[in-house]
Amino acid sequence: MAIVFGTINENGGITINSGQITSAERSAKGSYKVNLASGTFTSTPIVLATVMTDSPDCGSSGTNRTISVTNAGKTELCFGIRVASAGDEASDRPFSFVAYAN
Repeated sequence: MAIVFGTINENGGITINSGQITSAERSAKGSYKVNLASGTFTSTPIVLATVMTDSPDCGSSGTNRTISVTNAGKTELCFGIRVASAGDEASDRPFSFVAYAN
């Protein structure tokens, strides 16, 4: 099983890299693209991501964030992340992710 993990900061910079992330970028407010090394996966990976918040009460004070993953595929060698508030307003926030596949 191939496993990739990392943390991307709010500006699209890589702060933690398991070694297979070749680049990351912030393309618009709350939108990020993560590029992976060729040959990382031989099947479409499952990607799980967690947005980081500065709320000490796990977001219950109205700072909840949602995160969505798009275009994860073995031939794409990349995936997109969109971070938004509970009201669907785009938000620049750091996030961590793990992607894995057989």
